Amino acid sequence: MGVIAGVTVIARACAEEHGDAVSFHTRFERQKRGRRVSSVSPALFVCSTSIRNEPNISVTQIPSILDRIFCRGEAMTGIEAAAIVKVGASAGAGAVFKAAIERAEKILKGPTRTLAVKALAALSGYGAFLDETNERVSTFKTFANPTQPVSLLDHFVTIELEQFRKKKNITQDDLIEKLIKPARIVISATAGYGKSMAMRYIALSLYENPRGRIPLFLELRHLNRVNSPDILTFINATYRRVTDIQIENLKQGLRGGAFVLLLDGFDELNHEIRPTIEAQILELAREYPLCSFVVSGRPDDRFSAWRAFSRLKIAPMSKYQAVELITKLEYDKGVKQRFITKIKKGLYETHESFLSTPLLAILMLLTYEQNANIPDKMHLFYAKAFETLFHKHDALKEQYARKRQSNLQVDEFEKIFSIFCLKTYVLEKIEFSKTEILKFIGDALGYEKSNVGSEDYLFDIEEAVCLVMREGQSFFFVHRSFQEYFTAVFLSNCPEDIRDEFIDKVSSRYWDNVLPMLFDMSADQLEPSWVVRNADTYLASVGEGPDKMSPLEARFQGMGFQRHHHGRAVFSSVMPGKFSKFISIMRRFYPSIENNGADLNFSKIEDFVFKNWDNIPFNREIEHRIGDDEVIMSRDIEFCNLPYEILESTGLPIYAGREYNEIKNVRSKVDMTQKAKTEFLSKLFSDKE
Repeated sequence: MGVIAGVTVIARACAEEHGDAVSFHTRFERQKRGRRVSSVSPALFVCSTSIRNEPNISVTQIPSILDRIFCRGEAMTGIEAAAIVKVGASAGAGAVFKAAIERAEKILKGPTRTLAVKALAALSGYGAFLDETNERVSTFKTFANPTQPVSLLDHFVTIELEQFRKKKNITQDDLIEKLIKPARIVISATAGYGKSMAMRYIALSLYENPRGRIPLFLELRHLNRVNSPDILTFINATYRRVTDIQIENLKQGLRGGAFVLLLDGFDELNHEIRPTIEAQILELAREYPLCSFVVSGRPDDRFSAWRAFSRLKIAPMSKYQAVELITKLEYDKGVKQRFITKIKKGLYETHESFLSTPLLAILMLLTYEQNANIPDKMHLFYAKAFETLFHKHDALKEQYARKRQSNLQVDEFEKIFSIFCLKTYVLEKIEFSKTEILKFIGDALGYEKSNVGSEDYLFDIEEAVCLVMREGQSFFFVHRSFQEYFTAVFLSNCPEDIRDEFIDKVSSRYWDNVLPMLFDMSADQLEPSWVVRNADTYLASVGEGPDKMSPLEARFQGMGFQRHHHGRAVFSSVMPGKFSKFISIMRRFYPSIENNGADLNFSKIEDFVFKNWDNIPFNREIEHRIGDDEVIMSRDIEFCNLPYEILESTGLPIYAGREYNEIKNVRSKVDMTQKAKTEFLSKLFSDKE
């Protein structure tokens, strides 16, 4: 939005709300009273200062006065630029931009400072969407009261973040301090730990308490709907709205370090575009070193290769934090108090895996109200939570305008929803337009040959049982873990061949809960079939002996490295081996096979590859060009082309060996379990005879 267009907006708003310029000045004075000057609209400040000396001017003269104030070329001052960036936004967004301009003027020098200030002024049209984003992230819905948004700040519980290879944890406020300086952070945690809440808190804090960094909050799942997705293009198109802001202005602001990019939900990207978005994130971090970047997602092995990023993991809630979370919920006080008493008297210790996770702690409160017996296994817990949500409508139906529209029994409702979840899970759909969600519901109803209408069933899963929610024109699962649970429910009742084919196809989804919950539900069927068959194939091919491959070769084929034009070689990825998929699945079935990789070290192999870059044979080479003058070379190198002593220094042979030994142990235990069951049944039938 240009200056003239922008001041016309101000003039129009002034005329509509106050009628003349004197009232415009009065509006500023009223806004200013009792508040910090920095929190007052900078545009109103400039306008008011000028108009104070000309109290009899008409509102139609304001644009020409503001134009005279602003259009001073290179002599434009910070406060005047701040006035420009205020156009179309509230005092909040104006203060955020004003702080960013003041920071740029303070820490940048020469032409870089001038360009950054001008870019921020040109980005004025971002203000309106920045305000809307702040409004959106400031509230959320909980299972405790799913129909009523609540304040994030009123319900937020301080989190602790574990630092990779460091003993001391930090809080979210410590993290925000890091972001004021250039920082690159990955926040990871499994389902329900509050990754998105943490990202929203950061965005909200940087908006409400401007520190010179403008928060640009992007939920990465929105890129799933875009052809040829590009992060910066999407941000500019989203934030600029109907203005004509050019992407070069955004890039100039990034060069000046004006932004914190908050990229939420890497794990919600469709798998086929993850490598593209990953490459973009790493390139942005390299190209704009003065900006801060935060990426959230479930744990992913690829994050270990993001060498420029610090890795943080959300720590489990303590007993004190669990009590604080329940206390802040808007829920029946009597039920809350009884539940808190149980937590303090030993429930936390017996069910720590649930109560240390915010989502599960809230669901546990609901299930406790209905039934004081709380299951120990995850899939049983979700089953109980679903029943609670389903029947809660019956208990509180006088609060609803209409009863459930489908009139389905709980088992019928569950079957249809499990089909809906399976199909959307396979297609990696977590966001739907109304047309899309009705189509998926219709397919599920058709599978079960139900005559329930799609609109009626949608009403039930949104309004009555609260398994999906609506935001604007889009629908989402209230939490993805429910999609995963119901997918596992469907698969647990599938024929063996269909179930096994599914297991193979989703093995790359390392960090969701479908496979662990499916195994818990169906271990008696999976162990004598899938586990025995695949483990025997693995153990016949891997181990000691001339005809067998080593555990390392079975797990990994090689390694990927990146080399900057003037930099050293950096480890970026591992190339999967023949049995990588099988081992990944077994790790999901048997947590004892898990390896955390904390003792891996790639410094020696990086030095070796850098020194011998031109002499080591490689499988594949890709050239990435960043900007006009920087080139990054990526190469995949097989282990057979690297000295074993160098490979040994990484710790990978020991890492793979531990997995191999644990798989042998698991296979042996399965044999013993199956033998015991067979003997029991044989004895049972022989006793009967």
